[in-house]
Amino acid sequence: MKIAITGSNGFIGSAVVTYLQQKQVTVHRLVRHKAALTANDIFWHPATKMIESHKLEGMDGIVHLAAESIYGYWTKKKRERIWNSRVHGTAFLAGEIAKLKTPPRFFLSISASGYYGNRPGEVLREESGPGEGYLPSVCTEWEAAANKVKEIGVRTIHPRPGLILARHGGALSTMLPFFKLCLGGPIAGGKHIFSWITLQDAVAALYHLMMNEKISGAVNVASPYPVSNKEFVKALGRAIHRPAVLPIPAFLLRLLYGGLPDETLLTNCHLDPNRLIESGFVFRHEKIDGAMNYVFEKEFL
Repeated sequence: MKIAITGSNGFIGSAVVTYLQQKQVTVHRLVRHKAALTANDIFWHPATKMIESHKLEGMDGIVHLAAESIYGYWTKKKRERIWNSRVHGTAFLAGEIAKLKTPPRFFLSISASGYYGNRPGEVLREESGPGEGYLPSVCTEWEAAANKVKEIGVRTIHPRPGLILARHGGALSTMLPFFKLCLGGPIAGGKHIFSWITLQDAVAALYHLMMNEKISGAVNVASPYPVSNKEFVKALGRAIHRPAVLPIPAFLLRLLYGGLPDETLLTNCHLDPNRLIESGFVFRHEKIDGAMNYVFEKEFL
């Protein structure tokens, strides 16, 4: 099996590449820097609309994970990069796939739970519809751009993961500095709901979605046991042997990260993963304490 993948150097993408190779899949990375190309790689540069599209012919699948990280201070330019990498980058890739004489059997284009926005009191299913705000707008257009491939009959999947737990990236990377200094605790009262998934389960779920020919469209990718932010940070504190009692006010996060917290760390997002579960996927880490212990079992702090 041959699969092409964008975003292979990201913390999700690098894990996906390793997983695919363990499954004896031949991986072709789409790389933006010619100097970094190796034998199986494919050059592309979405900002300048350059791609070796002929090398995509005959792929079994294409996995699109490339996107500007949402983490960091949200300046105007940062927001533009978030939008352009997702919406314009995906539209360009999807347009090139749609021109192929031998298109792939599937196109997995990552999305995000940010699609739903801040939804207190709701259990969010794939048909719940987008929320209000910047990230819901980004995700809506992001998925729409990928659907150009769906129009030519290719099975198209939009995974919407919750917070992906890993030591080296994602939401935990914004929280760990506080905890390492014993300054961690509930964010803005800690009552809002976090949907989460370990990186190990997220990668396995993405592979499951690639291989299951009956699944297409949006799929929530998160543990069936979401927790409040207070429960989340207490589990994190236990895993790294740090207290989690010092409240972190919302204004401090806004000072450090701009508009990011209001659309991520401060939102209520209770994802329902039943569609994923009913398709046969089995989680290795369903409960938050076991998940945090797994993530940090070899971490020295």
